[in-house]
Amino acid sequence: MDLKESARGPLKVDDFGNPIQNIYIRKVERVGGRLQNTVIATYPAVSQFWKYKPDEYMKRPLYGRDYRLAGTASEASLSEPLALRLERVSKAFGGLRAVDAVELAVRRASAAP
Repeated sequence: MDLKESARGPLKVDDFGNPIQNIYIRKVERVGGRLQNTVIATYPAVSQFWKYKPDEYMKRPLYGRDYRLAGTASEASLSEPLALRLERVSKAFGGLRAVDAVELAVRRASAAP
């Protein structure tokens, strides 16, 4: 299936039945006295495998505490101070400061057993 126009932009379905679609990074702005989501970046045609080749990705073991993809933010030690993790996440997203949501997610992950 290949749709050129959908509510979320162009949409395809891969051989595994999962969507390949644009991912939009947005920020909330006040425009004309009203809050609205404004797209500030677009990652085109993102699949479930992101930048990895599907056959190589599928050979890897399942993601978990014992195995994590090299080079991802999840490699960070959970004992690392929260401030350092937030700084790294902020840099990974080009300096965007969505700190409230990220901080909450990091704290929840840190509190998990």
